[in-house]
Amino acid sequence: MRRLGLRGVMTTALAALVIPLACAGGATAASTSVWPSAAALGLPSGASASQAATSLPSVSCGSSVQCVAVGAYSGASDTEPMALTATSGTWAAPTTITPVSGATASALESVSCSAASTCIAVGQDTNSGTHPIAATQSSGVWSGASELSGLPSGASGGSLSGISCKAGNNCSAVGSATVSGVQQPIAMNVAAGTFGQAVQVGLPSGAQSGGLNAVACTTPGNCEGVGSFKDAGGQTQAMVAAETAGTWAAATAVTLPGGADATQDAQLTSIACPASGHCAAVGSYVNAAGQTAAMVDAQSGASWAPAVALALPSGTTASVLQSVSCASSGNCTATGYSVAVTASPLAATESGGAWSAATTLPTPSGATSSGSLSAFEVSVGCTGSEKCQAVGTYPDAAGLGAMALNSHPSLSVSTSSLPRGVIGKAYSAKLATSGGTGDDAWTLTGGSLPAGLSFNNGVISGTPTTDQTTTFSVAVHDGASPPDQATATLSLTIGPAVKPPKTTKKKSGSKSGGKKKSKKGKKGAKLGAFKVVHGSAVRVKITCVDQRHCNGRVALVVIEHLRGKRVIAINSSTHRAHGTRTKTVWLGSLRYALRGGHHVTRTIHLGRAGTRLLKAKRKLDVAVALRTASSKRATIEHRVKLHEHKTKKHKAKKHKHGKKSGAHKHKHKGKKGNHSA
Repeated sequence: MRRLGLRGVMTTALAALVIPLACAGGATAASTSVWPSAAALGLPSGASASQAATSLPSVSCGSSVQCVAVGAYSGASDTEPMALTATSGTWAAPTTITPVSGATASALESVSCSAASTCIAVGQDTNSGTHPIAATQSSGVWSGASELSGLPSGASGGSLSGISCKAGNNCSAVGSATVSGVQQPIAMNVAAGTFGQAVQVGLPSGAQSGGLNAVACTTPGNCEGVGSFKDAGGQTQAMVAAETAGTWAAATAVTLPGGADATQDAQLTSIACPASGHCAAVGSYVNAAGQTAAMVDAQSGASWAPAVALALPSGTTASVLQSVSCASSGNCTATGYSVAVTASPLAATESGGAWSAATTLPTPSGATSSGSLSAFEVSVGCTGSEKCQAVGTYPDAAGLGAMALNSHPSLSVSTSSLPRGVIGKAYSAKLATSGGTGDDAWTLTGGSLPAGLSFNNGVISGTPTTDQTTTFSVAVHDGASPPDQATATLSLTIGPAVKPPKTTKKKSGSKSGGKKKSKKGKKGAKLGAFKVVHGSAVRVKITCVDQRHCNGRVALVVIEHLRGKRVIAINSSTHRAHGTRTKTVWLGSLRYALRGGHHVTRTIHLGRAGTRLLKAKRKLDVAVALRTASSKRATIEHRVKLHEHKTKKHKAKKHKHGKKSGAHKHKHKGKKGNHSA
């Protein structure tokens, strides 16, 4: 069973059922989804060797690890409904849904799961006319199909093409019915799994006929439906309809993309509503070149914006988006198919409200080439942002085969910077990724690591030995087949250990309101341990804090008329501060240069001018000033008192007895005289 035209248009035989193509469109953005490969799916036992009716038009995910798909296949004698379940991305063998007794053809068109292993599927069969059918999955077990009664008065046949369920199997289903010989859109509410009476949904003004293809609900009885109608001129146009508190309003026409052809075959075929007033719908229209082209539309609040065309692969001459699923508002994935010489499946991703250009998808081994737009079918259900399960059909030697595809966000290196290392201290850092399928394998592709470090599958470890910064490149691939890959360039800095600044202990008697305020340590050179040496020199300890290198000058200065100023100049022996009467006399200085975390003790001696000034005044009140190499100004760090240092003279001891003293003198002189002689 293939989508060839308007979904829901019924003929007297299911084999002639016309099911619409679905197309997607929107603004372009960078695509981040990856679809590594496609796998062929088996069919139920008893399937015909020739598969002309294989179809998988719908998939729904009831949990983050489980999705269910429904469709139909060519049985031994007729078209029969089928369902299959995927757990953690692996699809089990499909099972046949027992058709209604006497039905000559039966197919499921849509499924919705309100929880894991709890789903309802709808469709139609042919059994002395066309009837809507439903099947229910409970605890993983499917019931047989059952024909639904309750079509509008005067209806001669009908089908259901879309369903959306919330908790407790409270759902809304949509489709079409032939009423008085005219196709009309219908809707049915489902309460706790029981289908109610179908209601006819009003068409846009002037419409001749129409039908609803899909529905999405945010809460039971509050839904949006999409489909198509024939206008007064006989052109097929896209439409939307809203259900509020269980009541459906008349449908309204969708504004097509700019440049749409006057001869139209437009429709919306799928819709997803992750939040109330925020829906995404996909469909197709005829563009100015007369080609069937994909389009997307978005709802914001109660209104729908004009549809926009989707950017397509180069050379595309026809395209359709069949299905859409959203992880959150503005983050959706749509799937479909296109023709560019040959047909192929395609997908597009919406991220932050902007759609990527569509990209072609892989096909299973054994797929044959076809130039028909109806050669493929792809529907999608997503369990997270860009984490989706897709199913569909593809052309093969037997006719149509079933296939499955999984998507995931593209792999990227999420580590953008590395922590600084310290010489002589063990280092370890693990690079991180986002997206991909896991099982990451890393390689170092360029540059080098700092000395002492090694790279082992994304982990940098070792004990650095050198003060340096290096730049290197890495590559990573995941465990997908084929794998997704990513690269990055990073830098790593190794430096000396930096001692943390000393913190002052708070006095026990101080009041703080119960909270201790952390004091931010000063960066750069820090002075301390001041000591006056010999009255005229100052010994000071200089420490380099929280910087790799510190250099500058420390000086002894005398400040007159400071007037509370804290900033002075020490560039000359005598300098007057700008705008004040402050005069600074430079008495002596020294230069310093040291590495981070190190300290040195130096002594500042008075210069010639300082020595003269101290000798004249005998006592001086002196300030210790610090100026870093990067600053034009100095700051006063400490005050000391200098005084003139006097050396003590040793006097000869006086003897009590003068004679002995005189005799000693005389004797000494005598010896000297004898020596000279």
